[in-house]
Amino acid sequence: SNIFLCSSPARAVLMDFGIATAQGHSTLTDANSVLGSLDYMSPEQLEGQELSPRSDYYSLGLVLHEALTGTLAYSGTSPVARAFRRLHDPYRPPPLPGPLARVIAACLAKDPNARPATPPAIRALVAARRLPLAFPHRLLLAATL
Repeated sequence: SNIFLCSSPARAVLMDFGIATAQGHSTLTDANSVLGSLDYMSPEQLEGQELSPRSDYYSLGLVLHEALTGTLAYSGTSPVARAFRRLHDPYRPPPLPGPLARVIAACLAKDPNARPATPPAIRALVAARRLPLAFPHRLLLAATL
């Protein structure tokens, strides 16, 4: 609900940075509290471990999977059930054109050290232009990434 699609020019815009922090600075949370959307948290965030930019790439992978397929990357009857599956089940990439499945799978590696470390590692997505995006409400759009 915090990612908005603009049609002119075609782009996705992140609208809510309410829990964002500068790297190396403390967060607003207490030791026993959690902020964020459970369906988009990385395994290390779910386990209360230290976060890094690679944690954000995991969340990006979850968002891309959902945007391109219209489904969550892990099924379950509740956010807690889906989080459990993210911790314990392997990611099964859907058939997607070009390098998309490979890039999303790399973002969704359980081990943060196996994920892309920098934006250039993600830029392979830019080469896939004008992909049809399926959204949960079944609206099909053509977007330029």
